[in-house]
Amino acid sequence: MDFRCSWCFALSVILIRLDLFLGGSTKHELKRDMACSELLPGQYKCSPPIIDKKTQQPKNCSLETLTARVECKPAPGIHCNGKLFTGHEVGFEKEVPCNFVSGYRFDSVLILSVFGGIFGLDRFYLGYPALACLKVATVGGFGLWYLWDIFFIATGTVVPADGSSFYYPYYDPPVTLLRNSNVTFHAG
Repeated sequence: MDFRCSWCFALSVILIRLDLFLGGSTKHELKRDMACSELLPGQYKCSPPIIDKKTQQPKNCSLETLTARVECKPAPGIHCNGKLFTGHEVGFEKEVPCNFVSGYRFDSVLILSVFGGIFGLDRFYLGYPALACLKVATVGGFGLWYLWDIFFIATGTVVPADGSSFYYPYYDPPVTLLRNSNVTFHAG
């Protein structure tokens, strides 16, 4: 070992000891009084919601907030709410989004639009009887309204008249309409 290498090693040991002596720490310390609901993702695990077979939405879905509550367990060794968790206790409840569903099926309305849209069957099914009668009287808006409805139903723009969402199996990907707002970022 040459002189320069031992000198660097000794200097680094002195600096580390000086840092520890002055109150520094090499280990990240967690706040002991933090709320469990403020934990970062990865510091807790939430149980999946219980799905209602009839609506394919969480059973405890609130129609006012369109959310359902699920139980979350902090990871082992996490200290929050003044308690040290082992990973088996429920620490807090988290809200997950859910939809108001009244039974209108997306696949049914799309099939009705393609094969019966010229006669307004899709609009009758969705609860728009006045528009359906107008569509029948104009033979699907001379074919233009018919094509227009197929596109807008397929993209999720036309929804049931009662304001509900389409019925989808819970774990299937739903059609969602993406909207722009003042906080939308456009890359490119």
